[in-house]
This record gives sequence, structure tokens and C-alpha cells, in this order.
Amino acid sequence: MDFCLQYRHLIIFLSASSLFIIMCMRSGFALVVTHLTKSNASDLSDVSFFRDCTSYDAGFVSEYSEETSMQFHTAYFVGMVISVILGAYITTRYPAHLVLGANTVMTCGLFLSLPYTFQKTATGVFAIRFLQGLLEGMCQPAIVVLVTSWALKHEKSTMMAVAFIGLFIGPGVSNIFFGACICYIGWDAGIYLSGSAGVLWALVWFPLAYPLPQDCPYIGKQELMRYLEEGETVSRGSKAVAGRIPWKAIITSKPVWAIWLGLFCKSVVLSTILTLQPQFFKDIYGIRAADIGLLLSVPYFVNSSFLFVFSYISDRLIASRLLSVTSVRKLMQCTGVVLEGVFFVCMIYSGTWQTSYAFLTAAYALGGMTFSGYSCNIADLSPQYSGAVAALENTGLMGSVCSTFLASLVTGRNSTYRNWSILFWLEAAVAGATAVVYFLFASGEKQPWADGVKDST
Repeated sequence: MDFCLQYRHLIIFLSASSLFIIMCMRSGFALVVTHLTKSNASDLSDVSFFRDCTSYDAGFVSEYSEETSMQFHTAYFVGMVISVILGAYITTRYPAHLVLGANTVMTCGLFLSLPYTFQKTATGVFAIRFLQGLLEGMCQPAIVVLVTSWALKHEKSTMMAVAFIGLFIGPGVSNIFFGACICYIGWDAGIYLSGSAGVLWALVWFPLAYPLPQDCPYIGKQELMRYLEEGETVSRGSKAVAGRIPWKAIITSKPVWAIWLGLFCKSVVLSTILTLQPQFFKDIYGIRAADIGLLLSVPYFVNSSFLFVFSYISDRLIASRLLSVTSVRKLMQCTGVVLEGVFFVCMIYSGTWQTSYAFLTAAYALGGMTFSGYSCNIADLSPQYSGAVAALENTGLMGSVCSTFLASLVTGRNSTYRNWSILFWLEAAVAGATAVVYFLFASGEKQPWADGVKDST
């Protein structure tokens, strides 16, 4: 019987599920913080999607300022950036499925402790968010390694899109789920439920996951031969593999830095949508946190649809040889990032929350094109060391640190329309610079250093 295709899809699906849970926790925390934080807005609007809320105004009331709440997000992203050093080594030293499983279950355990800590001390919240960022920063490189190890060459963009779909669907589901929990159960209910889901995921993952197709006992000879013919040649994580990481070549590679800037820009966009947009709609339009959650869920689902469409188009263009891999990556990245920047600027001049919301949805939807640019580009450069490259690229998450910290300075004390406008114009400028650099320096070809440092014998 042919179990290869099904099992390959199982690994990718479970990887996506891990990222889905992680992103649910990240965006859910932003919504909870928005709900509990005192806003600079004078009045809440009459916009209401959740009717007859039973617990919206009940329970714990935070004394944290809006500036402090935004810096909780900064602490998380600082942890993610620092995890680059650990992630680059660990994803090549140890099997990727163990790295993903262990880090997911540990960050879920930390998330479960947040409701208690949030009521006691801001220092504890900062520490937990930092540690969560540290752990979660290694999950995405581990997933890149798993996709590179399991995907066939002609399906790389599509399989990568499936594996990372949780990155985009997770916040959409989370906004609805956490909004409903805030409205009908309690502000901490979503935290307990999503954290517990991660622990249950680990119980499924560890018995079923394998680092390479060769290790899977369900693959027959025919299926294994197909993988050997059409898949990438990747060795499982080991001390020897980790010792041959070509650090100098990676760090001095122009295509690597082009991808880095792509991730930096995407981090700015994601942190704005995941962590800052709830506060923006509350400050400028006076919309309640529970209603913001439902409102902001739609762009994620639209983005996910566009992501799949453009990933499929990218694979077809590459498979049919209509365009080279390099041309496809540049087309998707540059077009998507420019459109994101344009629609962010349009948000500034929207007179109503409905128009602003429409531009936000358009920006994030068409930004789905960039996934087939910078994100899939990582596996093109070096299949064997895709985890190390992905971990290094994660320093681009400094975009999230810069975005949230800048927001705390620009809008934290005085959340006016003018201050939010400054923030969005800066993000549009980053998008334009990203398009230029990526167009000039990106490459979709396997690099000379892709197989690592050669042994001197």
C-alpha cells in the first residue's frame, strides 16, 4: 500500500498545527492585553458583533499602562531574535521533529501560567513573554528543515505554504475564539484552552513524527525511490552536520541578506496586524476588544487563501519552466510587498473604520504573495542547512521589536491619529526599500556553500 504521500502530508499537517497553536497564543495574548489595558480613547463606539456579553466587564482589571502593554510584545520579539543563535545550532545538531515538539510543549506550559502572573507582577509577564519568544523562535527553522526533508522539489512552495498556514490562519481563528471567550466566559479562558491544546498536540506529535522519510516505517520501496529521485538530499541533524555549517559564506551571502530584509519587512507587517491593530482600532475608532477580535479575523482567512493560490501559481511557473526560480521569487516578493505598503498608507486617510478595515484586509491579502518570495527562498539556497539559514534570517524579527517598541514610544502616551499616521508611513517606507533590495540581490539557485564546509583531509 502507498503510505508515502499520506505520511508526508501528516508530518506537514502536524507541523502546521503546531504553528497554528503558537500563533493563536501570540495574537490571543494581544487581544487579552488590549481588553485589560486602559485605553486613551475617551469613549467606546456602539460597534458590537458579540451580542449580550455576559462577562465583558467582569473579573480582573489591569493597572498596566498602554505603553507597558505594548512593551510586553517587544519582550516576546526580543526573545525570538536572541533564539537565532540557539536555533541555528540546535536545528542542525538535533532532529528537527524533536526541536519542534519540545519547544511547542514548553511554550504552551509557560502560556498557561500567564493569567496568574499577569495579576501579580509586570516583571513576571515580561519574563514569560521573553522565554516564549526564545522557544518559539526555534520552531519556524525546525519546520523549514522538516519541509525541506519531506517535500519533493516540484512541490516545495505548496508544501511550505501548508506547513506555515498556521502562521496566517491561527490569528484569524484566535481573534474570534479569544473575543468570544472574553465576552462570554472570561478574559483568561482562551489562555487556558489554547495552552492545553498545545499539550494535547505534543501527545500526538512525539509518537508519529519522523525527521526524514527514510526513517518512516510506512514507506515502501517504490515510494522511497521516488523520494530519493525527486527529493532533496538532506542528512538528519547531528554533531557532524552542525560542525560543517558554512557560517562565513552564509553571513556574507547577498541572497541571504535579501531574504533577511524580506523577513524584516514581514515582521513589521505581522507585528502591526497581530499586536498593534487591536490597539489602533480601539484608540482611533473606539471599538471594544471582543469586537476587534472578530473584525480582525477576516484578513487572516483572506490572506491564507491568497497564499495558497500564489504558492500553487509559483510551483506551476517553476515546473513548466516559464520562469526561473529566481524570477518567480522576485515577482512574488516585490509585487506583494509594494502592495502591502500602498494599502497601509491608504489606511491612514480612511475616514471610517469600515474603509480602514477594507484597506487592511487588502494589504494583508495581497501580502500573501510574499510567502512565495522570501519564505520559500530559504530552502532554495541550501536544503541541508535550511534550518541554519532560517534561524539566521530570524534576526529579521527585529522588525517586530522595532515596530512594537516604536509604537510604544510614538503612540503609547498619546494615541492620536497623527502619531498612528507616522507609524504607518514608516512601515510603507520599509516595504519600498525591501522591494528594491530583494529585486537586486535575491537568488533562487542553490548556493556554492549549500553542502557545508568541506572536511580537510
